[in-house]
Amino acid sequence: MIRRDHQDVDGQQHWILISQREHARLAGDFARYWGDPSWRAISPDGIILPMIYHHDDGWADWDDHPRLDSVSHAPIAFTEMPIADAHAIWKRSIDAVAALGPLAQYAVASHFLNLRKGGSGSATADGAAFIQQYSAQAEGWLQAWQQHAGETHGLAIAQRAVTALQLFDALSLWLCVTDGRQPHRLVGLDGTHVCLTCVAPRTIHCEPWPFMRRDLSVTVTAWQVPVRHYASSQELCAQSREATGYYTCVQ
Repeated sequence: MIRRDHQDVDGQQHWILISQREHARLAGDFARYWGDPSWRAISPDGIILPMIYHHDDGWADWDDHPRLDSVSHAPIAFTEMPIADAHAIWKRSIDAVAALGPLAQYAVASHFLNLRKGGSGSATADGAAFIQQYSAQAEGWLQAWQQHAGETHGLAIAQRAVTALQLFDALSLWLCVTDGRQPHRLVGLDGTHVCLTCVAPRTIHCEPWPFMRRDLSVTVTAWQVPVRHYASSQELCAQSREATGYYTCVQ
């Protein structure tokens, strides 16, 4: 769950809540129209694109029933997750892409491994156990995918799939967390540096233009809830109302 502070025109304080599955859907929308030749070369429509769309499916229960902080009674953001809960969700997300094959599981597991290795949780017993277990399993999924000889099953392609997931995950996260208000720089799979800048409300200028289409519009569906102490997830959900943000990317 992504939680963002918001003040309406009447000065009322709200939280904007965006589900992790919605964040993943937005990542998939960006990937679908990304024009980088190095991205198109890994056949995203077959395995990798669906994998990006579904890489956070393990969040389904948490998204639908947000947990509340025991002190503030605010909905817990993904950056505040207890490590055991995060690992359980990541494991379910890895399992959720099993139908797409071992490459998808390798990429999603590698994505979460990189998150854990880059965070403070890596020094905990739970973090070390997660890294050990899924490093071994990721290697097994990679080997299973590579059993078929040929260039299309090379290590470089698998690593590029992981890099692509991280790229589009970060791009979507930037928009969901900051509402596009802060400039963002990223590096495409071909090494091109792309700068994204909000030039007007809901309008993002991209330089150089990274998409296959001449213009691109995306949406983010969220829930808006008043800031207050909530007794339960049910009460929080009952007070929420749906809000959709529309964004246009321009050259």
